[in-house]
Amino acid sequence: MKQFSIAFLIVSFFLATADARAQVTVRRASNSGHANRAATRTEAKMRLPSPSLAGTVHIKVVWNKIFGLPPAYLGASEAYPSPCGLFIISIYNMGGKVVSSERGTFTTERIDGFERYVCSYTVEALPKNERLAVTATFPASRDLETVPWISVDDVGAIPGIGQERVLNGARVITLTDELAMANIAFRVQYETPRVSEN
Repeated sequence: MKQFSIAFLIVSFFLATADARAQVTVRRASNSGHANRAATRTEAKMRLPSPSLAGTVHIKVVWNKIFGLPPAYLGASEAYPSPCGLFIISIYNMGGKVVSSERGTFTTERIDGFERYVCSYTVEALPKNERLAVTATFPASRDLETVPWISVDDVGAIPGIGQERVLNGARVITLTDELAMANIAFRVQYETPRVSEN
């Protein structure tokens, strides 16, 4: 349930890519031998390493300061010393996970009169001309979705009844030579979990 939106994004991503592959297979089956050889050459070309794996994604995880900071451990009165290490940034392509990063830079910023916490990550050397799914999740080993976080005044440090923390902002992107960099922001929010219809 906690990972419903992430799983849905990745499944949709894979289904769309699988559909595209099926269309290529149909075209190849109906073409002549010459076309088959051309398609084979094209596929071989696509499998070669890109001469410049220079795709970069800058990722931010942001949340209102009033939400507080994750605790060092369940029931702790002090915050986790490096909160950015608790957000798992993952990037997938059709073959599976390309990279996963748990390192980030922690800052506080003020926007429109409100202070918020920010974890910034940079993921480099990503493949170009491929559909990439970018996600942010909480670690499975900790219940950061519902437990109280550490806040100066405890206001907003725990989700309301029936709610939990979610990381919104999962995206599917394609990096190219013309657009080799992308910026993505995830936001920690309080939401009512989606209920499966099964």
